[in-house]
Amino acid sequence: MRRPLAEIKLKSQIARPRVYETLEPNRSYTIFGAAWAGDTDVTEIWISLDGGGSWVQGDFLDPINRHAWRRCKYD
Repeated sequence: MRRPLAEIKLKSQIARPRVYETLEPNRSYTIFGAAWAGDTDVTEIWISLDGGGSWVQGDFLDPINRHAWRRCKYD
């Protein structure tokens, strides 16, 4: 009998801004990223702009598609 070793945990990645990218103050900027959860649907994404002190909800660019990365953004 086969059994999974463990559940796959959520994985996410911020694509923009890039690591060490300098942003100009007082300008609007869009954060782009992606999230994946294997057999589980990614249904919401939260982004912190202050190191985890508070959180804002991002928007998805793709529909739910199990086993696929789901792109997201926050303006």
